[in-house]
Amino acid sequence: MIPDIHKITAHPKIEIVKILHTRHTPDEIASELGMTRQAVDKNIKGLVRYGIVTKTWITGSRRPRVEFSLNKIRTKLYRNLEKLMQNYRKEGSADVIQILRDLDLALIREKISSERYRETKEEVKKQYKWFLQSA
Repeated sequence: MIPDIHKITAHPKIEIVKILHTRHTPDEIASELGMTRQAVDKNIKGLVRYGIVTKTWITGSRRPRVEFSLNKIRTKLYRNLEKLMQNYRKEGSADVIQILRDLDLALIREKISSERYRETKEEVKKQYKWFLQSA
């Protein structure tokens, strides 16, 4: 479940949701957030899939266009998930920092070799990359 939560609470998605209190086209979202259209399309796809954002086709003008808006039914859920993920990241980041500190102490106290230290540190950074990015 955690990977799915991350798919809808990654920073770009949070920023998109914050501006969708009114309908926006993908180009408007990109412009307002300083993102590329490709990044908007990629991020909004998951939000639509999980029912957080509604995609609406606007017809009647020269050519049809798509607009996105926040699904009001899911707004409360999204806010709760956002708070949950912020807490999860905060606690996880603190845990990873402690793991790295303990690793540093093990090296200083000569309980592990320099080579093992580097290998383990890289493994930890790779495994917990998501937490370290938000620290």
